[in-house]
Amino acid sequence: MDMDKIFNKYVTPEMVDTMKKYLQEYKDNPTRENELKLLYNCPMGVEFTARMTTNYMQLRQMYHQRKNHKLPDREVFCKRVETLPFHELIT
Repeated sequence: MDMDKIFNKYVTPEMVDTMKKYLQEYKDNPTRENELKLLYNCPMGVEFTARMTTNYMQLRQMYHQRKNHKLPDREVFCKRVETLPFHELIT
């Protein structure tokens, strides 16, 4: 992955440099300790996308858990759910 492209605009350049440092440490010495350092210091501003298979019952639960959340990412998820066919079953 390209460390210069995976962070959103709210992650500071210092944090990006720190992540690059931890990633290099892990590549040089792939121990469990270095892996955990990398994982636990990863900021929320890392943007990954993934394919997901679910159903309307699960989406309903997820939607209601996220609809009033403060993070903009949750708003994007809810707006996407609202565009689905039969979204009335969820919302």
